[in-house]
This record gives sequence, structure tokens and C-alpha cells, in this order.
Amino acid sequence: MKMKIMNQAALDYIKENIEDYLDNYLNNDDPEVWLTNAIHEPAFTEIDKDILDVEDVDLSVLNASKGTSDVANIKILHDAFINLNPSFATDERLWAGLSHTYFREFMLTRWPLKELDKSKMKKSIINHWFFPTSGQRAYMINTLARYWWIGHKLYQKGYDNPYYILDFVAKDINGLLFEVFGSNYTNNPKVLKTFFDALIEYQESRGLVIDRSNLNPAKRYINLVGGKLILDVVDPLHVKKMIFDYLDLNFST
Repeated sequence: MKMKIMNQAALDYIKENIEDYLDNYLNNDDPEVWLTNAIHEPAFTEIDKDILDVEDVDLSVLNASKGTSDVANIKILHDAFINLNPSFATDERLWAGLSHTYFREFMLTRWPLKELDKSKMKKSIINHWFFPTSGQRAYMINTLARYWWIGHKLYQKGYDNPYYILDFVAKDINGLLFEVFGSNYTNNPKVLKTFFDALIEYQESRGLVIDRSNLNPAKRYINLVGGKLILDVVDPLHVKKMIFDYLDLNFST
């Protein structure tokens, strides 16, 4: 399937002049036509298959506007783009390009614009189709980048269910992941896995439901510990014990 990035000139232009083109989004006009005409040069470039070669991807739109398909779509998109270079995955041009071309119909279903006033419409488009800010926070707001980065960070190769951590947080994916992905330790796959394995084991052994009320304090605790210890060289069993002890002390009844 053909994947396209948005060229930098088009990206800069449309973000600067988005108010003038809200009707094009609302009417589902083809950006490869109207945006190319606006900048007088091609707005999109096909990605070489040596860089990104994927089969057809069909994201779920069942109740998509309510977000109920997000967890399934994380798995679908990450599986399809599993060989995507993480460096390329930080590129706004990639996700803006895919949002405006191959996944345009999905985006308009996931984030309907019809009932929004112009101010909210602009905010919705900037937030979900582009990067509204810099750094990792942008990956958690932009829809397609969010799907891929959550899948990438939580995927555990070699397990019967490589998405077992994702399934664990699926009940409250926003509350359990948004803050967590802003933490330094989540950049270390080993520590991230140990952290969530500890929470899963704790919930199973203690019968205490892990939700944002105890996960976020546990996150802050492990960040504090990480400032004193190099967690990726510490025995995972010891790290788990620290998390168990912290939760027992502060949240067990």
C-alpha cells in the first residue's frame, strides 16, 4: 500500500493557515488536491518501500468517535508498522501525511468535526492530525503517533500475548499512560517492563485494583528511586519488591 509523508512546506503552510481550510476538512476534500494547489507544489511524497513497506491496514471505526476502538487500533497499527524506525516515528511529517491520505476517512470518523464550532474544529485538527507541541507529549496527543508509540513501548516480543501490558492498562488507557509516558524511566524498555510486571503481579496477589490513584504515585516513587539508583542494572526482583513495599505501605487495606 502507498504511504505518504506531508512535505515540510505543506506542513508549515497548513498549520499557519489552518483557519482558512477548515471547510476542506469538514467536507472531506482531498488534501492532495487542495493543499497542493494552495502551496503550488506537491504537498505529499510517497515513502520509499525500503524505508516503510506495509500491507493494507484497516483501523477499526466501530464506535470510533467514542474512543472504544483505540486499544484494538493500537495493536492493528503497531503490528502493521512494527518495523518502523523509531527515529522516523518522531517525524511530524509522517503522521500528518498518513492522517491526510491513507487514514483520512478514519480520522474524520474518529474525530468528527460537524458539530464543532470553528475554534474547537481548529483545535481538534491541530491536536489529532498534527503535532500540537514538541517532545514526547506530542506522541501522546496526535492520534496515529499515539497508537504506534504506545504499541512500541508496551510490546513484549516473545510472549504469547505481546500486548499483555496494553491489555492491563486498557481499562483506563488515558489515566494510566498519559503521565507515565512523560517519565524518564519509560525510555528504558527493561525498567518499563519491570514496573508494569510489578503492578500486574501486585494486583493479582493482593487483590488491590491498580488505577490512576495508585499507579501515578508509584510512578513518582520509581522516578525518585531512579534518581538514586541505575534501575536497569538493578535486579528486577529487587525493583519489584520496592514497588510492592511502597504499595503495601501506602495503599493496602
